[in-house]
Amino acid sequence: MGEMLGVRCSNCGICCEETMMEISSEDIERLEEKGFRLEEFAVIDDAVTRLRNVDGYCYFYSRADKKCRIYNDRPLGCYLYPVVYLANEGAIVDELCPMGQTISEQELRTKGKILDKHLKKIENESAHKIRIAYSLESIATLKATVLPLCFRSHFTVTVFPSSLIYTTLPKCPAS
Repeated sequence: MGEMLGVRCSNCGICCEETMMEISSEDIERLEEKGFRLEEFAVIDDAVTRLRNVDGYCYFYSRADKKCRIYNDRPLGCYLYPVVYLANEGAIVDELCPMGQTISEQELRTKGKILDKHLKKIENESAHKIRIAYSLESIATLKATVLPLCFRSHFTVTVFPSSLIYTTLPKCPAS
């Protein structure tokens, strides 16, 4: 991600406390490449993937060290903080951040544009997850009701980012 914009952090942990940080597929991929497992660091809530909280703090926040364990690889939303998105207002500086006053108007605009694109990406990914879930639910119904009994345990679906691929089945052998 680089440090294209000045980063000023007091390591207070306020932004990591009871986080609701949404993460994108790119964030997830980067963290998995570092050896973390999705089920350890994230939760999925209404098709939106968010950082997991452990004992009231982000999974990656070390309360003992008062810092993020993945700071150089943190999710984009964390990188953009304290710029956050507020419905009906757009990008603002989070008033809870003690370093918020160090964000210039230019930095707010720049990070706000990046945040807007990031949130749209997450929204599109969430919509895709919902479509896949609906498709898989339909497939489960199909499998349970339409397929001949002899093939129900052999019917599989492979999910790719933009499509579902169904296996083809031969005719049932005569019983």
